[in-house]
Amino acid sequence: MSLTSPKRNIVGFTIVNDKHEFAQRLINAFKAEAKANKYEALVATSQNSRISEREQILEFVHLKVDAIFITTLDDVYIGSAIEEAKKAGIPVFAIDRMIRSDAVVSSITSNNQMIGEQLASYIKNELIKQTGRSTGRIVEITGTANVYTTNERHRGFLKGIENEPTLSIVDSVSGNYDPVTSERVMRQVIDSGIPFDAVYCHNDDIAMGVLEALKKAKISGKIVVGIDGNRAILEAVDMKSMDATVVQSAEEMMKVAFSALKLHTKNKKIPDRFYTYSYLYDGSREGHHHHHH
Repeated sequence: MSLTSPKRNIVGFTIVNDKHEFAQRLINAFKAEAKANKYEALVATSQNSRISEREQILEFVHLKVDAIFITTLDDVYIGSAIEEAKKAGIPVFAIDRMIRSDAVVSSITSNNQMIGEQLASYIKNELIKQTGRSTGRIVEITGTANVYTTNERHRGFLKGIENEPTLSIVDSVSGNYDPVTSERVMRQVIDSGIPFDAVYCHNDDIAMGVLEALKKAKISGKIVVGIDGNRAILEAVDMKSMDATVVQSAEEMMKVAFSALKLHTKNKKIPDRFYTYSYLYDGSREGHHHHHH
């Protein structure tokens, strides 16, 4: 270690993929909060590679950063790297996707189970509005397999329909949080001829692909819901070409993460889970959702 280098305050953030709009919002919020808190911000993207993710965390440990923020692809695979961070006295915070590990100080996410329940109940109410009955066949296009967020969004949705015998998931396929994959799998669902009334998309990137597949197949009148609050999707909701999305706040996630870091550096006990604010947007607040808090 060179004694000449003055102490720099650095926070590292490794994120699964910077292609998603929500990921971009997280990265921008991270940089803004780092600056506001007088930290230098280092961002690394693993591009959906668990190997890169682990290497990036170990690299941050090697650089002796002051904290590591992680939006993970595979929380099990990076377990040993997070342990290394802990041994080096570097606090680790999970952002947007929970990490189950004692070496993580806290996970800061939306309440994804609640979001799943909320969208189940939204679909039920829309069906009642349209047909007078809560009867419906739902296609679920899920996020990346085995990711905590995906599991929670699925579990919450199931919980939301468990007391509704006339609501059922007729097909559940992975769209991997990716529009291209989602368009392809939705195309397959359509081609298989399964009748359906609604599509539950685990995020707005999936919804983009689903909307495209429905449009190409000239299918209209299906209820489509997503999660994130991406600009194009908010516009689709306003134009009524999509029904609803649950808006998450990347800014709030990062504010909470940096507050947690500040408390941690003062040796304060902090909760190992923070749920940040989200809200359902279905076009009813037209015109002012962009600055809605």
